[in-house]
Amino acid sequence: MGTLKIRVLKASKNELELEIEGEGHTLLNALVDELNRLENVKFAAYAIDHPEFPVARLRVVTEGISPIDALALACDSISARSLSLKELFRKEFGVGSA
Repeated sequence: MGTLKIRVLKASKNELELEIEGEGHTLLNALVDELNRLENVKFAAYAIDHPEFPVARLRVVTEGISPIDALALACDSISARSLSLKELFRKEFGVGSA
């Protein structure tokens, strides 16, 4: 896994725009999907301007919750769902806990 860098482009009470370097569509699609499931998130999307340069812009607009708190909730949800899937795989295929 490469180095992940995050730079804040814009931050306010209800809006956050980040530049994320070193991450592509796989994680960002999941993150935006989780953000958009949250009731207080009014808009969440990302863009990668050029496929040769793994730099994305993520924008989150919220109401009634800070965008940073929304990001934390979305990350927690992704983590919990990943752990649940991991446990299902282990159970289904008889793999140990290593």
